[in-house]
Amino acid sequence: MQEAGVGLSADQETQIQGFYDEEAQQRREIMRSGQADPAKMQALTGTTMSKITKTLTPEQKKALLDSMKKPQQ
Repeated sequence: MQEAGVGLSADQETQIQGFYDEEAQQRREIMRSGQADPAKMQALTGTTMSKITKTLTPEQKKALLDSMKKPQQ
């Protein structure tokens, strides 16, 4: 999003980092349980992205979607 000229506020950065930390913890728990089902992992990622987009302004959401559409280099 920085590339698009749309940054995050300090509060947003803190919230989003918390979402990623929570996801990482849940992934570790899933891996330890031996139930590393790809569908569970994908659902976990989807839940995290949903939480993230709720913290963004409309302009930030657009920048995120635009960046996701670009091919990876």
